[in-house]
Amino acid sequence: HVLGRYETKDNPYHYLCGQLKSIRQDLTVQRIYNMFTVEVYELAATMALQYGDQAEFNQSQSNLMPLYSQGLVKSQDRLYEFKAYRLLYTCLMGARDELNRELAELPLLSQGDRDRPEIRHAMKVVQAWTQGNYIRFNKLYSQAPNSGKQVMNLFRRVICESVYPKLLKPYRPTPIPVDYIKDVLFPFNAEYKQFPTGEDMWEDFVKTKQFVFVPGSSQDLDTKKCLANFSKVQEEQSHNPGFS
Repeated sequence: HVLGRYETKDNPYHYLCGQLKSIRQDLTVQRIYNMFTVEVYELAATMALQYGDQAEFNQSQSNLMPLYSQGLVKSQDRLYEFKAYRLLYTCLMGARDELNRELAELPLLSQGDRDRPEIRHAMKVVQAWTQGNYIRFNKLYSQAPNSGKQVMNLFRRVICESVYPKLLKPYRPTPIPVDYIKDVLFPFNAEYKQFPTGEDMWEDFVKTKQFVFVPGSSQDLDTKKCLANFSKVQEEQSHNPGFS
């Protein structure tokens, strides 16, 4: 019933999300763990990704893993799709222990399963991120299978917070083109705006990070002042978690 409403887009996300939460609560209370339970969590996770709902996605995919380990696998393709999401999520979340556990399980898979496109892609993303290779990371974003892009988008702001000062520091005090920052941090900004949230992440980033241009230029950033503003914003955020 809910699946049909989702596929026809007849109802807003929050309504469908609430319906699925009620179903999950009933299943938990009644201790029902079967293929239908798997289908409910897979649908909830998929919907959450489409609408950028990180909390809902995390809860759903976390509950899927124990179900899969019990042999409740409706589709091998879906199983490895969500295994790949789990690798991406734990890596970008910075959950090192969980990521290590996921990585430790990979050698237990058959060669054919390790060679699945989604698993190979997730492994490349983990490698690029841990090595700080952001150009490679963005290229892998553009190649992500299934809903891998949406998983990576959940962390776009966190990624930018981490990478931005690292782009500025090597050039300080030399100015750098603002387009360089945009190309590295937001190479697919037009695509980001097409997601249901409809946000322009680049414009939001420019506003919150208080860019400073060198006098007489609208293209070159003053790296020293930009870093000072970034530190100031970070300090304000640390004292006020609700700051935006």
